[in-house]
Amino acid sequence: MDVIGEYTIKDFPRNRLGIVDYLDEAQKRHVITGLFELDITKAREWIKNYKDEAGTTISLTGWICWCIGQILDKKKEIHAVRKGRRKIVIFDDIDITIQVERSLKGKKIPLPYVLRKVNHKSVLEITQEIRSVQNQTFDNHEVQVLGNRRRLRNLARIGIYLPKFIRARFWKRVVWNPFSLKKLSGLVSVTSVGMFGNFGWAIPLSGFPISIAIGGVGKKPGIVDDTILIREYLALTLQFDHDIIDGAPATRFSADLVDYLETARGLEFISENQKKYD
Repeated sequence: MDVIGEYTIKDFPRNRLGIVDYLDEAQKRHVITGLFELDITKAREWIKNYKDEAGTTISLTGWICWCIGQILDKKKEIHAVRKGRRKIVIFDDIDITIQVERSLKGKKIPLPYVLRKVNHKSVLEITQEIRSVQNQTFDNHEVQVLGNRRRLRNLARIGIYLPKFIRARFWKRVVWNPFSLKKLSGLVSVTSVGMFGNFGWAIPLSGFPISIAIGGVGKKPGIVDDTILIREYLALTLQFDHDIIDGAPATRFSADLVDYLETARGLEFISENQKKYD
């Protein structure tokens, strides 16, 4: 009796070797992980109102990145990264890597993009930047990941043909060198799995000091002023480098982010515009 059945063997894509090597190195980071469910009903209503009035949308991911940038701007030590065994580096600018759907060889796929100096931009500026990038097309993955840094692009092309121990040394220098990591991808990762329509949490695996996974949005009963109402909840996962911070600072950052998101901080201009029409 044939218990295996028919099957097909294909070559493992060489262009994914870099991802595997990076994740192997990223798993060495010590992390604190927290799962949250946030009531973002107010924010969703305001964003919908803005779309109805202005005819354009505000990026939910972009707004969350703005909130993160504002909080980290006041608590930069959470954004620190180790340099060797005895030093840490605290950068002034907050750079965040996000996933943006772009056209790659005629297909729409999520690819990484770095939002630079998020703490110095408005919600609308971040949204416009994301929308602009979404309209760009790329012929290959490494161009958009490494930008115009020709030397790194050449290394990426050659690296997939090198032995693993050599590739591992390259990724070790990127993941654990604060300046290389900052230049290549920033120090914060925001991944939106909600774009695929799933409600729930995701546990990110990355080499970033701070990783945030935006889950789906679902409707559930909630209590507002002692009244049960249908509310919209966002599933959010936060992950911090435990080498840099302990549970208390991580909890304070999380509490601030929850407050920003549940009170729709940064979207007040929508409410003000609505009052003008009322």
